[in-house]
Amino acid sequence: MSLNRRDILRISTSSVALIGLAETLSGTIVEAMQPAKAAPRSDLSSYDAMGLAELIRTKQIAPEDAVEDTIRKIEAVNPKLNAVVYKTYDRARQRTSEPLGNGPFAGVPFVVKDNATIAGIRLTRGSRAQRDNVPDKTAPFFVTAENAGLVLVGVTNMPEMGLIDGTENVLYGPTRNPWNLDYSPGGSSGGSAACVAAGILPLAHGTDGGGSIRIPASHCALFGLKASRGRLLPGNFFTPAWPRLVDAGLSRTVRDTAMYLSIVQDPNTQLPKLGFVAGKSPKRFKIAVMYEGMQGQSPHPEVKKAIVDTAQLCQQLGHTIEETKPLLDQAKLGAAASQVGAVEVAKAMDAIARQKGSGGSRTGSSHAHSAYARRPCERDRSTSKSPPRCRHWRRERPHSISSFSNGMFC
Repeated sequence: MSLNRRDILRISTSSVALIGLAETLSGTIVEAMQPAKAAPRSDLSSYDAMGLAELIRTKQIAPEDAVEDTIRKIEAVNPKLNAVVYKTYDRARQRTSEPLGNGPFAGVPFVVKDNATIAGIRLTRGSRAQRDNVPDKTAPFFVTAENAGLVLVGVTNMPEMGLIDGTENVLYGPTRNPWNLDYSPGGSSGGSAACVAAGILPLAHGTDGGGSIRIPASHCALFGLKASRGRLLPGNFFTPAWPRLVDAGLSRTVRDTAMYLSIVQDPNTQLPKLGFVAGKSPKRFKIAVMYEGMQGQSPHPEVKKAIVDTAQLCQQLGHTIEETKPLLDQAKLGAAASQVGAVEVAKAMDAIARQKGSGGSRTGSSHAHSAYARRPCERDRSTSKSPPRCRHWRRERPHSISSFSNGMFC
């Protein structure tokens, strides 16, 4: 039986607590699990992060309830999704046993992408070269997020070094889209997107350099926004390989993202400070809409309809819509982005090699460049086990990890 998002959302707190075991949606029964202590009888999947925080703040549930509910959901569906690659359950339970403060997300479970710099939490970026990498300090972005009350329960999958617009790697394997397991959630923040779309939890960390929040948000029907560079706190202590990289997140509601971005805003930003944007703005915009892809390709009819509907909604809200396209050779731009991405990853690989004491060389850089930039894929597409990146790809042509190299997504 094919697993889909609607089935996943049925794995609720109440069902697991009542029967004391989790059912996978393929119709098989998995190992029985002990229900959480004082588990609430309602399905917390219906709440966004701010709604869940309100339940905790008003003592309708305890932070422990929210964490145990999330853990049960991860254990129930992650064997099929492969979204969470590193679990921090003990850390989360310890955290909820201590005062969480009065932050806007106090007690809300949270997952981070596998490029988050948090002391004691493994950070691999989906690469076997970094499988033993554990930071010894926490970047400002995550210090602030945890100070706001978010409780880390796990780390989510990403493509190796954030290179592609899907979520698959040799180290952990592919993550699958909860709407349809035959497809990918997109990338590179696909593991986080899959968790939120599946109803495991309402808010997750992601990063975006060339679409890595926006692409999986589109593939998984979520809200994803890349903030302007320099507006938010840094998620690491070094200059990222992709300078346009921004830490942010994915959610199911605009208000969750608005509050989340407000708490991780850099107090020293040179941009105008926004704070929490709680309501509509009287300002109206002139919005350009474009239907073709960078190579001039037409979108799938469903995708085009979604773009048209969105443009019409913006127009109804008082904005001006104009169909146009940038005065750029987008094919050349895409090729240039691919080359820059490959060079930057090669530099990152050399830095990892030096850190491990094996040097780094011109030969190593050349090899990394060719390994990440080549196309088409070396593997036979007909035997690839990786899911297609978009739900509109035909099933008889699965998409391989190496068959798309159009830049670095991060």
